[in-house]
Amino acid sequence: INAEYGAQLKMKELENQISEVKVREQQALTEQALQNSVKQSDLIEMLKETEVESRTKVKFYEEKIADYKATVEKSYEVMSLYKTEVDKMKAEMGKQQKYTAELKKKCGQNDITIYQLLEDKTKLVQEVSTLSKQKEQLANLCRALQAQNKSASPQPAAADVSTPSTTSSNTSESNPTPSNSESNSAEQSEKNQKSEKSSGDDVKEEK
Repeated sequence: INAEYGAQLKMKELENQISEVKVREQQALTEQALQNSVKQSDLIEMLKETEVESRTKVKFYEEKIADYKATVEKSYEVMSLYKTEVDKMKAEMGKQQKYTAELKKKCGQNDITIYQLLEDKTKLVQEVSTLSKQKEQLANLCRALQAQNKSASPQPAAADVSTPSTTSSNTSESNPTPSNSESNSAEQSEKNQKSEKSSGDDVKEEK
């Protein structure tokens, strides 16, 4: 009986030890589960914060993308306007180049005309100089002829009273003048004729 009682006590002790071990293992598992739960809670909080940050970032990037799209659209508009302006400038440059070519052509023609006018001016200056010299020579010749006519005028005489016009005509024929001084010679001849007529009248009155 004692042996059986002792064996039963040993069995109880073993069962108690096994129960204690199981309790300890359960406590350890419970503590580990609690620790894991805390860690998971921290992780969940971290994930929540990360989610909020991610949502904020997503919203920020969405706004940036919207701004970028608006900028791209404006850029397209600006590029379209720029292309239009460039086309206009090209057309205007074509017109300006054509106008410049026409001006160059006109300038070349004007240079030729100016050169011809300068040549004509030089010729005219030479002709004017030649004519001035000829005029001066003719003036000197007229003065010489006038002096010669004065010195060659006949003195009033009785023998020449009946033919004053013949004498004056002979005098004018003996002194021919150039065609350019005909007016001066005519005036001188008229003066000579008047003087001869007045001399003839005086001689007649004396007779």
